[in-house]
Amino acid sequence: MFYNWRKICGYNAPVTVVISRRGLGKTFERVKDALQDFVENKGRLVYIVETLEDVKTLSQNKGERFFSAIKEYYENSRSNRSKRFYKKLFEDEQSEIEEGETDLTDTKGNKISGGTIKIGKDTAGYLIALNAYGNLKRNNFVNIKNIIIDEFIPEEIDIRHLQIARKVASVIQTVARRQNVKIYMLGNAIRMNDILLVRLGLDNMKLGEIRKISDEHGLLIVGHYVNPDEYPEFEAEADKSIAGRLAKALGEDNLDRNEFKGEIPKGLKIPEKPKASHLCVCLHDGEDSVRINITKDGKQFYVLSDYGKNTNNRVCFDKRFETPVVIFNDAWRELLLTKYKRGDVLFESSVQHMVFRKIMKLDINS
Repeated sequence: MFYNWRKICGYNAPVTVVISRRGLGKTFERVKDALQDFVENKGRLVYIVETLEDVKTLSQNKGERFFSAIKEYYENSRSNRSKRFYKKLFEDEQSEIEEGETDLTDTKGNKISGGTIKIGKDTAGYLIALNAYGNLKRNNFVNIKNIIIDEFIPEEIDIRHLQIARKVASVIQTVARRQNVKIYMLGNAIRMNDILLVRLGLDNMKLGEIRKISDEHGLLIVGHYVNPDEYPEFEAEADKSIAGRLAKALGEDNLDRNEFKGEIPKGLKIPEKPKASHLCVCLHDGEDSVRINITKDGKQFYVLSDYGKNTNNRVCFDKRFETPVVIFNDAWRELLLTKYKRGDVLFESSVQHMVFRKIMKLDINS
């Protein structure tokens, strides 16, 4: 009925990424297991959401929304283990989230706003916002065992989302340091070309694929793009539910059908059978970069992820971004802008389209 974590957890990767349709229960299982880990081993949880508003939503009524599904699961389970955890979490102790100032401090000594996950008098973990990543002090976090980054793929992308890779890296480095933690990144199947998936090397996964990413130290990441056909019971229940029927009637069931928002129009996308092309130039703006290929017939430019390591042909349109490798050359902007207006600039995905518009100093929301 719900997402089965057994197979992917069997890889024992430090970082696990699961992308699926919403409602499949991927977050529930991870939070439940993290709380059980605290009860048994005092391993704390850090639950990361996007904004402080998300923190406030999950913290309302002492975290009722955060704990309700877990409490209901234990109440309906007949196993002795579940009864033991229910007693510990909800009878012997009171599990809640304290909203507001946590006992975490920033680099200036100020208290960090968020949520403190409490089981009785003990701190079981923290609920923090990703957009506060720059202020966390490194020595705050002790006994962290599980880090959950939830719903990291937003339905609508804007300029701030292009910084998500930097934010995630900063938070993980701050929270985990040299601790032996498990990191779980959970996303709804909104767009597979999301910039974070691009950086992780998981953006072109096929439906149902489990992909392993290794570095010089061994397995680092395992990602799973869940095929909803593997969960027919869930599909049937979701389709006949009031919520599912209403979403379908309103034409807002794209997440249920694994159809993604944020895609660029077909007329701006590189065709499935692209023309032969070669590197022309790479554009920079101090934060991001894209690779521009020119087709063999010279008629079109293809905008791609900057996957190369070349030190030549790298330009910027603002002298502040010049480096020994990146050279100021505003003439490229005029040429590319002319070609773009004619529809002769095509893009690998919506991510490259947004970065291109940002570097070109165009409205990125158009």
